[in-house]
Amino acid sequence: MPDIRHCALVLLSGLLRNMTPGVGMLFIVSRSAALIAASDVAISVMKWLGAAYLVWLGIGLLRDKAAASAGIAGLILFARTALASKR
Repeated sequence: MPDIRHCALVLLSGLLRNMTPGVGMLFIVSRSAALIAASDVAISVMKWLGAAYLVWLGIGLLRDKAAASAGIAGLILFARTALASKR
């Protein structure tokens, strides 16, 4: 007789199976990509949206002082180790 542990395992496996994209999702993505690739306007819009998203992320990082200082410290450490390894 299955107990509660088996029910949780079946629930988890069903959830993972439903979240996994299948052939239908692959078809939709490939059709969308083909439509976007065929349109110069759609490609330009996607590029500008991507650039705007990166700018938005950068502004968010600059506003967060802790993240900005950690990023600068990481960049300085990377530069020091890169220069030290070339000597």
